[in-house]
Amino acid sequence: MTSSRSAGSGLGYLSLSVAVLLWAANAVTARAVHDAVPLPALAFLRWSLCVTVLLPIAWPRLRREWGLIRQVPRLLFLLGLTGIALFSLGLFAAAYLSSATTASLVNAVVPFAIILLGPAFGAGRPTPRQLLGLAVGLPGVVVIACRGDVAGFFGQGFDLGMVIGIGAAAVWACYTLLLRRVPAGISQISVLTLSGLVGALLMLPIYLANGLAGGHWLITAPDWPPYALAILFVALGPTLLGTLCWNIGVRAVGPARAGIALYAIPAVAVLMAALLLGERLAGYHAVGIALIAIGILATIERR
Repeated sequence: MTSSRSAGSGLGYLSLSVAVLLWAANAVTARAVHDAVPLPALAFLRWSLCVTVLLPIAWPRLRREWGLIRQVPRLLFLLGLTGIALFSLGLFAAAYLSSATTASLVNAVVPFAIILLGPAFGAGRPTPRQLLGLAVGLPGVVVIACRGDVAGFFGQGFDLGMVIGIGAAAVWACYTLLLRRVPAGISQISVLTLSGLVGALLMLPIYLANGLAGGHWLITAPDWPPYALAILFVALGPTLLGTLCWNIGVRAVGPARAGIALYAIPAVAVLMAALLLGERLAGYHAVGIALIAIGILATIERR
């Protein structure tokens, strides 16, 4: 029993690591294309493409699991509303209205949101190690966000992008906590397919309204192929594989411990931006990344 539980935890942490890498790449990609791809298009297309790929793969499982699926339509709707529609729009709005740093910090706010909202969803209280991880990891995120100038960062106050980002963190926390209510007989690929379909349908009116109001339907830049490939990557990498890995990790290690792993996203995004976009890696990056790494390690309970 202990060996089986350890193996499950190992798979959970591996899945969370993959999700962190892909979601950090998502932030870097969004930063690279936000001037050429309208926000509603990026949010809608990432999930419509993801569901298009998933549906034929998941169809056999959906048919086998339909009896259980029919019992939880409200839960699947809430998963699509929170983790797919509202979070996608909020995350990209944070990047479009503020900065890529703000967008990456959305994920780091999630652990606090999970702890605050957890009792309302029947989640257990955080352990002392998890609280220690929060206390150590959050300053690392702040150091990176403020570029080493903590006093200056807090003196600026919250902008609209940050406020929307905090809201996005709250709805993702709700999604994470709701995942625990999915019946064990419903596979993760079925959950992702159905919630993704719900989310895409909820975002469709916004996408159509933007286009009909005179906005661009897809890509504004004349050299469109690289941007089309970027949208495809966001759909199949961070969206499909990243969310699937997150769901697996949450089920294996629990929402509170999984939430701490999100602290790594700003650090990984900074490293990727330095390598892929030529951004300079400063001393405060190293300090922030070190604090985040210590915070994550502190949450892993030894058995």
